[in-house]
Amino acid sequence: MTPKILVASAGTGKTTALLNILEELLKHTPPERIIYTTYTNAGANEAIDRACKRFPSVLPEQFKHFRTLHSLCYRNAPQRPMLGKLDYDELSEILGYKISGFSGFSANSGAALVQMSRGNRLLSLENLRRNALLSFEEVCQRQPNLAESPQVLRHFSETYREFKRITGKIDFGDQLENFLKAGRTLDVDYLIVDEAQDLSKLQWRILELLSEVVKGMYIAGDDKQAIYEFSGACPDSLINRKGDREVLETCHRLPRAILNYAEKIAERIQSKSAYTVGAQPDASEGTIKDIMYLDELDMSKGNWLIIARNRCFLEAIEDSLKSRGLLFKSLSNSALPDNLVECIKAWEQLDKGEAILAREAKLIYRNFLKTGTKVEKGFKNVLDSINDGEMLDYQQLKDDFGLITAEPWWEAFSIDTRLAVKLMNLDGGVEAADRIEVTTIHATKGREADNVVVLPDMAWTTWKEYEENPDAEHRTFYVACTRAKKNLFLMEPLTQNYYSFPSI
Repeated sequence: MTPKILVASAGTGKTTALLNILEELLKHTPPERIIYTTYTNAGANEAIDRACKRFPSVLPEQFKHFRTLHSLCYRNAPQRPMLGKLDYDELSEILGYKISGFSGFSANSGAALVQMSRGNRLLSLENLRRNALLSFEEVCQRQPNLAESPQVLRHFSETYREFKRITGKIDFGDQLENFLKAGRTLDVDYLIVDEAQDLSKLQWRILELLSEVVKGMYIAGDDKQAIYEFSGACPDSLINRKGDREVLETCHRLPRAILNYAEKIAERIQSKSAYTVGAQPDASEGTIKDIMYLDELDMSKGNWLIIARNRCFLEAIEDSLKSRGLLFKSLSNSALPDNLVECIKAWEQLDKGEAILAREAKLIYRNFLKTGTKVEKGFKNVLDSINDGEMLDYQQLKDDFGLITAEPWWEAFSIDTRLAVKLMNLDGGVEAADRIEVTTIHATKGREADNVVVLPDMAWTTWKEYEENPDAEHRTFYVACTRAKKNLFLMEPLTQNYYSFPSI
């Protein structure tokens, strides 16, 4: 069985093309006999939502194989409980150094976080070894800046594996490995894979196992956007995969100038699929501009993404925005409390007599209502017991969940008075409060904004990795530039270690 491979640059509609294929398959195949796997649950849920709208007789629960590959494997292999915080605390005592269970690699920064505990760094290297199918020697060679020896990593791996055996628990890597070891496939007819550029060698082995029994396999990916090599993703597995390749040659999202500039960056990538992409005939031109400082930009209107390569550069951006009195949300230290805008919108719905999701009500109770004066004591825990998807109106919250106040949000919520006044007087209303976002390149994957500012600076560890594997950083900054829908601004570097942008 020869797979069909959709090769697509940013904005060329690969996910839409896959969803069109899914619609055709559902005309003759029950959803239970289709696997649809992608990098995030949100992507799988999007496919389910679209299919249910197109085929009203189909129920969401029939799409039991629409999920991430980890989830798919976990649900179809002998299940054991997952390791939790207390388990990692116990393992920390055994090994003599702290392990929280969080990876030493950050999905939001894409670099080894050398400032984290040694235990978490070793856990990261162990996860990388398993995902990329590397030897202990190879994984240490790929992360020379961490200065860990193969012997140390082997000891950690053996101790970790034995600890899981004794406790009878597993981690995320075991979800994949256990499915593969069982050697079982699923009783399905079709296999659809999105975001294939982010798959590790271990995940590709699982897909090869699943594909043995299917009638058709459809793969979509863009190796130019493969920015998770640090955690084991293997873009070469997509680049070199044999199949019936269809190149999506037209970009429907990016302005002509920004697309052409992004392709300049892509030309620097040595290991990539050989294909070209062009703008649609009626595409706008867009603008690209070099800037020295953020202060040069009028950010009083429009939506903005200000993107740094590493989290350590976000504070300087935040300080600049605060000095100008601009509201923003940030990956590290937002000028807005988390979920505030969402909660204000939900509160305004209640004020109109409309119902809101229990999830939204929980956020309001937990973050912005004082016990005793705004909500009766003990009722925050009562509300937590309700399913997130339940709908609740003001009267229900008052009668059943201890809500006391009926004041407008600026009086009911526990927030800084100056912030409340600023939000009340904001042009465009509260919805405009989070139109500026400060984040990292890896956290913007799949996102876009009219105006995008990209900082070229790199943390020292990232810079050293750039010297050893430049393709990874070319891909990363390609992703950054392709987030811009109208205007792209390239900042001058703040430090000596930075990505050198092509000339405009």
